[in-house]
Amino acid sequence: MKNVACRGLLSTAILGSFLLLLRRDARAQESTALDRVEPAPAGDPFLVAPSAGVEGTLRPAFAVLGTYALEPLRVRDEARERSRAVVEHQVGLHLLGSVSLFDRVLVGIDAPFYVLQSGEPVTELPESVAYAPPPSAAVGDLRLTARAELLEADGGLPAVGLGASLALPSGDEAGYASTGSVRFTPRALVSGDYGFLLWSTSVARTFEPERTAQANLVGDQIEVDLAVAGRIAWAQLGVEAHLAAEVGAPAASTTPAIRFEPLASARAYVEPVVFAIAGGPGIWNAPGTPTFRLLFEVGVAFDLLPEEPDGGESEQRRDGAVDGRAPSGAERTSTPAPSPGAGARRDRDGDDVPDAFDACPGLRGVRQLARESNGCPLVQAAPAPDPGVVVQAGQIVIKEEIRFESGSAVLLPESSVPLEAVRRALADDPTIARVGVDGHTDDRGDSRKNLELSRARALSVVRWLTEKGIDARRLEARGFGARQPLVENRDDAARAKNRRVEFIILRRDARGEPAWIDGTLPSEPEGRDKP
Repeated sequence: MKNVACRGLLSTAILGSFLLLLRRDARAQESTALDRVEPAPAGDPFLVAPSAGVEGTLRPAFAVLGTYALEPLRVRDEARERSRAVVEHQVGLHLLGSVSLFDRVLVGIDAPFYVLQSGEPVTELPESVAYAPPPSAAVGDLRLTARAELLEADGGLPAVGLGASLALPSGDEAGYASTGSVRFTPRALVSGDYGFLLWSTSVARTFEPERTAQANLVGDQIEVDLAVAGRIAWAQLGVEAHLAAEVGAPAASTTPAIRFEPLASARAYVEPVVFAIAGGPGIWNAPGTPTFRLLFEVGVAFDLLPEEPDGGESEQRRDGAVDGRAPSGAERTSTPAPSPGAGARRDRDGDDVPDAFDACPGLRGVRQLARESNGCPLVQAAPAPDPGVVVQAGQIVIKEEIRFESGSAVLLPESSVPLEAVRRALADDPTIARVGVDGHTDDRGDSRKNLELSRARALSVVRWLTEKGIDARRLEARGFGARQPLVENRDDAARAKNRRVEFIILRRDARGEPAWIDGTLPSEPEGRDKP
């Protein structure tokens, strides 16, 4: 409760500070830099929306972000009857770099270059300021960023941070790539990472020195970035949105000084490289808002001083090691490197799944939808080793019938053939964590006795399998009597089909043996007919 109260007070203070910034009355002028959607620092899980979390004691990240904007500057006359695209196409490259320090602080740099621009001059539209066409290439303003994580993510509680960026007038102002002045942007951030789901939001205020009215395009702004995405294994799909509104002096042009850009985004992790793409329309057409924007990023991040996993022998055994060896299909890493875009602070095994949501916190794995296997390594199911059995999605199908003595739960010798095929299928596929061994009878005789007989036969099969080495935790004996016939009990042949034992796969789990936590075997089967 104390931690929650501290978060509430800190969040209130941050929001109060930004409300004061909103009330600032100084008159701000607009600038000639069109590309005002600033990319998130290299290594963050989103392209546009920065994250509040900081991951890594000494973790550098690098990325190249390519951008394409269609008609980011279109000028209309006062009657809005004629228009012309001053900047019709703009292709840019952002060279991004960042480094995380002490799991608390991140500093970064963004060097933009516009490698292709095209458009038309504006000299003849009534009531319109004359605009020169853009040069074919231009250098943008260098941007420096810094961020501090004030409160780290804790279970379901999000991370809270403060940051700021400083844009230096190092670019080509005549090429619509620079403001010609320093821009300062403080920012408040809140984000959460739950392994399969992550989100981020931030509020910022951009301050610029006053400019002449002739140079007005975009001035002081309030900016809001939002993002949410779902992740599974190596893939991430989500949406991002950037909203900006001018504050201070009204715009010199008649174009509304509001910009909204929703983006659909996708990201793929191929250790240690990350690929990301996003695209979407621009709405409200304020200066710098394109008709359409496309972004593509290639990045890499790694730890120079990776953290050792916590815990000793007991921790390792709890996470799946047996006699000091990792389970089949998994590899324990003593000094793992987190994936690009790691969002939560506590991730001992470096698999980009926070420990609070990692079913195998000491074993490096992948994101999965099932909570019981999220963060565990993927184990491929082995093919059926015997032609007498077929392992399907939800059932182990045997080719030969399991036979018992008439009216009894005693297995006949010929039943060992199909039972051995089932045993091999279970032994070769540890991801089959729970199997229902279901006994069924026909409709002849007393229903209560049929139910007891079906349970006793299921327990006989379970006992046979456990005596042959199958862990009893994986097996659950169930009897249904005559309640679930395969066919109508109309004759002896139909009744013979209904007298059967089935093997239903109740649960699969990528962890293998660590997931075999259920199942008991009574010392004496209930209702068993003794031979």
